[in-house]
Amino acid sequence: MEGISHDQVRVKDAGVLVLEPKSALSAEDFREISSTIDPYIREKGKLVGLLIEAPSFPGWDSFGALIDHFKFVYDHHRNIDRVAAFTDSAFLKIAPTRRSNGCKPAHSTVTRSSARTTNGHAVETA
Repeated sequence: MEGISHDQVRVKDAGVLVLEPKSALSAEDFREISSTIDPYIREKGKLVGLLIEAPSFPGWDSFGALIDHFKFVYDHHRNIDRVAAFTDSAFLKIAPTRRSNGCKPAHSTVTRSSARTTNGHAVETA
Protein backbone atom coordinates (compact mmCIF):
# COMPACT_ATOMS: atom_id res chain seq x y z
CA MET A 1 0.00 0.00 0.00
CA GLU A 2 1.25 3.44 -0.80
CA GLY A 3 -0.98 5.99 0.96
CA ILE A 4 -1.73 3.86 3.98
CA SER A 5 0.86 1.43 5.28
CA HIS A 6 -0.31 -1.98 6.49
CA ASP A 7 0.39 -1.12 10.14
CA GLN A 8 -1.89 1.91 9.76
CA VAL A 9 -4.94 -0.25 8.95
CA ARG A 10 -6.31 -1.66 12.17
CA VAL A 11 -9.66 -2.43 13.72
CA LYS A 12 -9.72 -1.48 17.37
CA ASP A 13 -11.41 -3.72 19.96
CA ALA A 14 -14.45 -1.44 19.95
CA GLY A 15 -15.03 -2.15 16.25
CA VAL A 16 -13.57 1.11 14.94
CA LEU A 17 -11.34 1.10 11.86
CA VAL A 18 -8.61 3.73 12.18
CA LEU A 19 -6.91 4.99 9.01
CA GLU A 20 -3.99 7.39 8.86
CA PRO A 21 -3.20 8.11 5.19
CA LYS A 22 0.23 9.67 4.66
CA SER A 23 0.27 10.06 0.87
CA ALA A 24 -1.96 9.72 -2.19
CA LEU A 25 -4.32 6.75 -1.94
CA SER A 26 -3.85 3.86 -4.36
CA ALA A 27 -6.16 1.13 -5.63
CA GLU A 28 -4.05 -1.29 -3.57
CA ASP A 29 -4.88 0.71 -0.42
CA PHE A 30 -8.59 -0.01 -0.85
CA ARG A 31 -7.95 -3.72 -1.51
CA GLU A 32 -5.81 -3.89 1.66
CA ILE A 33 -8.43 -2.09 3.76
CA SER A 34 -11.12 -4.46 2.43
CA SER A 35 -9.00 -7.52 3.21
CA THR A 36 -8.62 -6.23 6.77
CA ILE A 37 -12.24 -5.32 7.51
CA ASP A 38 -14.20 -7.88 5.47
CA PRO A 39 -13.36 -10.79 7.83
CA TYR A 40 -14.25 -8.59 10.81
CA ILE A 41 -17.59 -7.64 9.23
CA ARG A 42 -18.35 -11.30 8.40
CA GLU A 43 -17.70 -12.25 12.03
CA LYS A 44 -19.26 -9.26 13.83
CA GLY A 45 -21.82 -8.02 11.30
CA LYS A 46 -20.54 -4.45 10.99
CA LEU A 47 -18.02 -1.87 12.11
CA VAL A 48 -19.07 0.63 14.75
CA GLY A 49 -17.07 3.33 13.04
CA LEU A 50 -14.35 4.50 10.71
CA LEU A 51 -11.91 7.18 11.92
CA ILE A 52 -9.74 8.94 9.34
CA GLU A 53 -6.89 10.94 10.84
CA ALA A 54 -5.08 13.05 8.28
CA PRO A 55 -3.64 16.55 8.62
CA SER A 56 -4.54 17.10 4.96
CA PHE A 57 -6.43 15.18 2.31
CA PRO A 58 -3.82 13.22 0.34
CA GLY A 59 -5.92 12.65 -2.79
CA TRP A 60 -5.59 9.63 -5.07
CA ASP A 61 -2.61 8.48 -7.09
CA SER A 62 -4.73 7.71 -10.17
CA PHE A 63 -8.24 7.88 -11.56
CA GLY A 64 -8.43 4.11 -11.00
CA ALA A 65 -7.78 4.66 -7.28
CA LEU A 66 -10.65 7.17 -7.16
CA ILE A 67 -12.95 4.60 -8.82
CA ASP A 68 -11.80 1.93 -6.33
CA HIS A 69 -12.56 4.38 -3.50
CA PHE A 70 -16.13 4.77 -4.81
CA LYS A 71 -16.44 0.96 -5.07
CA PHE A 72 -15.16 0.59 -1.50
CA VAL A 73 -17.74 3.07 -0.22
CA TYR A 74 -20.53 1.39 -2.22
CA ASP A 75 -19.56 -2.09 -0.98
CA HIS A 76 -19.12 -1.12 2.68
CA HIS A 77 -21.33 1.87 3.57
CA ARG A 78 -24.11 -0.29 5.03
CA ASN A 79 -21.62 -2.10 7.27
CA ILE A 80 -20.08 0.96 8.94
CA ASP A 81 -22.29 2.86 11.41
CA ARG A 82 -20.38 6.13 11.63
CA VAL A 83 -17.51 7.90 9.89
CA ALA A 84 -15.39 10.63 11.45
CA ALA A 85 -12.45 12.63 10.14
CA PHE A 86 -9.88 14.39 12.31
CA THR A 87 -8.28 16.83 9.90
CA ASP A 88 -7.56 20.36 8.81
CA SER A 89 -8.51 19.51 5.24
CA ALA A 90 -11.18 21.74 3.70
CA PHE A 91 -11.97 18.89 1.28
CA LEU A 92 -12.98 16.50 4.06
CA LYS A 93 -15.06 19.19 5.79
CA ILE A 94 -17.52 19.26 2.87
CA ALA A 95 -18.35 15.56 3.15
CA PRO A 96 -22.04 14.77 3.79
CA THR A 97 -23.07 14.92 7.43
CA ARG A 98 -26.24 12.82 7.31
CA ARG A 99 -27.28 9.61 5.67
CA SER A 100 -29.59 9.99 2.71
CA ASN A 101 -32.47 8.45 4.69
CA GLY A 102 -32.16 11.15 7.36
CA CYS A 103 -31.12 8.73 10.12
CA LYS A 104 -28.41 9.36 12.69
CA PRO A 105 -25.37 11.35 11.60
CA ALA A 106 -23.01 9.14 9.68
CA HIS A 107 -20.11 11.55 9.31
CA SER A 108 -18.46 14.23 11.37
CA THR A 109 -15.30 16.23 10.96
CA VAL A 110 -13.22 17.65 13.79
CA THR A 111 -10.62 20.13 12.69
CA ARG A 112 -7.25 19.53 14.27
CA SER A 113 -6.92 23.22 15.14
CA SER A 114 -10.28 23.34 16.97
CA ALA A 115 -9.87 20.12 18.92
CA ARG A 116 -8.33 19.23 22.20
CA THR A 117 -7.39 15.76 23.32
CA THR A 118 -8.47 13.86 26.39
CA ASN A 119 -6.63 10.66 27.22
CA GLY A 120 -5.24 10.61 23.69
CA HIS A 121 -8.66 10.93 22.03
CA ALA A 122 -9.81 13.91 20.01
CA VAL A 123 -12.69 15.85 21.51
CA GLU A 124 -14.50 18.52 19.49
CA THR A 125 -14.53 21.88 21.16
CA ALA A 126 -17.06 24.65 20.59
